Amino acid sequence: MKVVNILGGLGNQMFQYAFAVALQHEFPEEVVKINTQCFRGYPLHNGYELSNLFDVKLPFASVNELLHTAYPWAHYRLWQLGRRLLPQRKSMAWDSDFPNEFSFEFIKTKKYFDGYWQSEKFFSKHRSAVVNAMTFPEINDESNLKALKFIACSKTAFLHIRRGDYINHPILGGICNLNYYKRGIDLLRMQHGFIRFIVFSNDITWCKENLNSELRNSEVLYVDWNKGANSFRDMQLMSKCNGGLIANSSFSWWGAWLSDAEIIYCPARWTNNDILNDVTAERWIKIIT
Repeated sequence: MKVVNILGGLGNQMFQYAFAVALQHEFPEEVVKINTQCFRGYPLHNGYELSNLFDVKLPFASVNELLHTAYPWAHYRLWQLGRRLLPQRKSMAWDSDFPNEFSFEFIKTKKYFDGYWQSEKFFSKHRSAVVNAMTFPEINDESNLKALKFIACSKTAFLHIRRGDYINHPILGGICNLNYYKRGIDLLRMQHGFIRFIVFSNDITWCKENLNSELRNSEVLYVDWNKGANSFRDMQLMSKCNGGLIANSSFSWWGAWLSDAEIIYCPARWTNNDILNDVTAERWIKIIT
């Protein structure tokens, strides 16, 4: 049996789920389970969301099963302390154990997996299985059906602008600035012929005020109606586009990765700190600003 810990916002949960799905297909003779115990007391985002969006077929690990593979963390604060203070058991593997190359052979004997697994190297080998596991619920509301029609009418690229919690963020802020979006829009228009754009953001007002001149002579749809539990619809719509310009956000990362887009532009750096794994997908093109 192998157990993958699930924690974080939707995008991070999807990284962990993708890794779990890959484990299931790599080691079919083993049962792969997920652990959601650490969401107790978790103060951020919307809690555990995967089962609200996808038909998650992986079973949940029991406390007794956790005792045999790792530590039975039953609360977010205990997980935080345990990660810092308790030794890593031989049965455990963390994403930080693989800063360079990764092979499933490295983890064949491991039983518990902690971390965010934010790199396609951990699951791209089983891309088809991951994409199939992440089938969104069918769209049936008028606004999103209108957006789908807009995307399908002609070659369309999405833009994801994340502001709000990213403004002045010491680790994530200031990377995808206005120059980044101007450069990306110019590349999508001049090199790839995009004249239709669908814009997703938690600050649509800022987008209209700052990007309208860059999007002149283009057909543009601003999406501002998917809120709260329906926020995932933005990601779903991104995955239907022919091209995209993502933020340094796992949310638009997944919108891009689940798509068949011909071109995806992404920031050359993901955080203001050094990171062990390259988050960006191999086929994406990095923009240096």
